[in-house]
Amino acid sequence: MLHIIVSKKYIAFMLLDKFTNLSQQWRRINALWYKIFMNYLEQRNFTYTESIVLLATLSLNKPSKSDISNYMRCEPQSITRAINSLLSKKLLKRYVDTKDKRVVRFELTELGKEFSVKTQDFININWQKSLGHIDNKDLNIFTKQLDEMIINLESLTNVDKTEKESN
Repeated sequence: MLHIIVSKKYIAFMLLDKFTNLSQQWRRINALWYKIFMNYLEQRNFTYTESIVLLATLSLNKPSKSDISNYMRCEPQSITRAINSLLSKKLLKRYVDTKDKRVVRFELTELGKEFSVKTQDFININWQKSLGHIDNKDLNIFTKQLDEMIINLESLTNVDKTEKESN
């Protein structure tokens, strides 16, 4: 019986070690991506937040500040400086919503669209480079595994919400 318990502990340790390695690899990939992207932005005199605000505006249809901050998963006040900078650089324009005068919406200028599209192209090209010669079959398997991880993590966040509501 002791042998089985030791084996289970050993297996648990082995799994923990694999998860630790996976976590370290994931962090390394994120750090490398961040370094590549920050270098790209520095050469163009943009901050990370400015670039994400532009990409969010490109993805969303005439978003409000609240829409952009939700897209970025941050508080609206944390993007104020970036929005003001983009307005002064003439990459973004602001206007009052025609249906609700309390809401301010944003739209990319032609210069803002140009930068956003070039930035999205840069991201796509570097994704392609980072995937190297991984064949489509392996890539599809990996994508399905990531989808499963997302579902698992989303269910954990739902469990956290349920626990908070019951307390």
